[in-house]
Amino acid sequence: NLPSGLTASEADGGSTEADIPLRPDGSQLHVAPFDQRKAAREEARRAPKTKGAAWFDLPQQTIDEDMKRELRLIRLRGAYDPKRFYKSFDTSKFPTYFQVGTVVNGPADFYAGSLTKAEAKNQSVTQQVLA
Repeated sequence: NLPSGLTASEADGGSTEADIPLRPDGSQLHVAPFDQRKAAREEARRAPKTKGAAWFDLPQQTIDEDMKRELRLIRLRGAYDPKRFYKSFDTSKFPTYFQVGTVVNGPADFYAGSLTKAEAKNQSVTQQVLA
């Protein structure tokens, strides 16, 4: 007992040549086969930008004006301390993968490693250089 208008193959979920939709010009529509390489590229493009597992997924940073100023000062640190040698690096562009941290002293560093109030007040490299 099939519903009216259905054939046995349509009721079973099977499709026939007549079931494929037609374009207005009368030709049949075809779906492109699944391309695994294209899907992998698309997935990689949507993934967050990191340096990779070997670098503990170091994130790609957005560089604003304050960060540019800090990076320029770090790059020029040899100019304000001529007695100290710093290894040279590419000065034509800013790094894309980096992190900026804050020094937090542990309880063992209470007397020996703690910063003075004047040193703790300086929030950035720029403020430290000016101080």
